[in-house]
Amino acid sequence: MKSWLRRTAVLLAFSAGCNGTVAKPGGLMVVLSTDVSIPKDIDAIGLYITSAGKVIYSNTEAVQPGGIVRLPATLNVVASDDPRRTVRIRAVGYAKNVARVLRDTIVTVPPDRVAQLRMPLNFLSFGSASGKSPLSLATLSPRSDVQLGPQASFDAFTQIANGCSDGQTDVGGSCTTLTIDATTLEDYDPESIFGGAAAPEDENAVPGECFPTASCFAQGSVLPVDEATCSVALPATPARFNVALQTSGIGFART
Repeated sequence: MKSWLRRTAVLLAFSAGCNGTVAKPGGLMVVLSTDVSIPKDIDAIGLYITSAGKVIYSNTEAVQPGGIVRLPATLNVVASDDPRRTVRIRAVGYAKNVARVLRDTIVTVPPDRVAQLRMPLNFLSFGSASGKSPLSLATLSPRSDVQLGPQASFDAFTQIANGCSDGQTDVGGSCTTLTIDATTLEDYDPESIFGGAAAPEDENAVPGECFPTASCFAQGSVLPVDEATCSVALPATPARFNVALQTSGIGFART
């Protein structure tokens, strides 16, 4: 089971000109991922973008077999004359038509480079969202040829409640500011997103490598947790190891 939400990248591209010339557009690549088991724990993903009070993009898609969500590869947003213009981005993970996890961001789009903005929908943030998905349960189809279109009447910023207070978003189980300084974002690097592969432009693209969660932890050991310090004692050997949380219900089944 792959935990990456593959092909969930949206490019917000600025284009601006001066004296009849067109500058090389910058942009923002929104990268969605999760560490839970999909489509078991998240069976639909919503991505919603507004700017200056206007809806730029609003769509909710069912997770298909293999963890694929067919959101479009690019979405252009034309820049205003104000370089301080911001976009608000909300990503929501749904399960059985109910919002389970949410990530919010307010950020400006770099005018001179393409940056990548990671918005993980991870286990530690489960419970950060509440509300109903715009998709009916009957619409959630695992068929690969079903394309679910935009839900024009759905407003995710008012119909999906954020578990944190205004101006905050859940990051790893803690509420923190949702405003991000775009200068701190990394340049867009598709290999760091798609498991060492280039961005998949078509169905025949060579796939990257995903972390083999199930096989990696098949022979794992359970470590006791010191509840007073919320920590575990690391094993002396081997020198390299992976650590996972053992959960009830959510996550990968250990075989």
